[in-house]
Amino acid sequence: MKRRAFLGALSAFPAAIGSLASAAPFLPLPLSRAGLGAWESHSSVPVPRRFVAVAAVRDRVYVIGGKSALGGALNEVYDPKIDLWLERAPLPRELHHLAAAALDGKMYAFGGFSDDEPVSDAYEYNTLSDQWRSIAPLPAPRGSLAVAVLDGKIYAVGGRGPDGPVGTFDRYDPKLNLWETLAPLPHPREELVAAALGKRIHVIGGVKDASSKPTDAHDVYDVSVDRWGAGEPLPTPRAACAAGVIKGRLFAAGGRTSDGISSFNEGYDPKSGAWASFAAMSHPRYGTGAACVGSKLFVPAGEALWGTREPADVNEAFVL
Repeated sequence: MKRRAFLGALSAFPAAIGSLASAAPFLPLPLSRAGLGAWESHSSVPVPRRFVAVAAVRDRVYVIGGKSALGGALNEVYDPKIDLWLERAPLPRELHHLAAAALDGKMYAFGGFSDDEPVSDAYEYNTLSDQWRSIAPLPAPRGSLAVAVLDGKIYAVGGRGPDGPVGTFDRYDPKLNLWETLAPLPHPREELVAAALGKRIHVIGGVKDASSKPTDAHDVYDVSVDRWGAGEPLPTPRAACAAGVIKGRLFAAGGRTSDGISSFNEGYDPKSGAWASFAAMSHPRYGTGAACVGSKLFVPAGEALWGTREPADVNEAFVL
């Protein structure tokens, strides 16, 4: 959708809704893994973007930051009930490769890169007042990190600092506005994803070093003892994929492998400790994010051809 048409369309809806790389490209890998579930197409992201952060608050999907023709401070929200996008208050500054989380009706944004330098920025966004405010910064600057929410606290793990991939692992308490440093990630890496399952935080995939080769690493953190353990490796090593939990399973969709952009969608069952293949993405992408609304996993934006630097406007959801 053209931006002018997008903005014009907003006036037709009640105001109440408002409260609510230069190298040769790697082609997507074939859709070779059929499985359970299906993918649905939804209204396209108004401004195509890559290396965004995604979170769901009050059953709406927020896409913030990233790289686009209109800069990296964009904040757009998608309402699945009416299949409509709205533009909201932008980030305080342009950021890409940042991480986002939702907690108690608010959205939080952490880290990222500004002019390709890692930052320690941290912000809280009030979805009702449409306002951002600065909160206690990350203990150390980093981008390409992952975050997860568990028991009222936000965990920030890994990423890339000034000297490369890190294993830094911190916990943020929104009520106290304080950070606490925890046991470091056993396998430092960037472009990883994280999610909470039960009382544990699962950290999967990513890149460990300058080779940019994706890893199958699956580290599991037990909050009760501040200790890491090893989980069943990700079947397809990937980096910069999208991840989320629906119906008690952790899903890792898309991302990039050593050969190109992946359409693979693999789900982890904590009860059996095993991974299984599910319906492949209709539009393979990496540099995206994911957010769960009900029993759907929404995966908006990203990059479809590795190395082209062309952002995507795709918005699709996995339904199990």
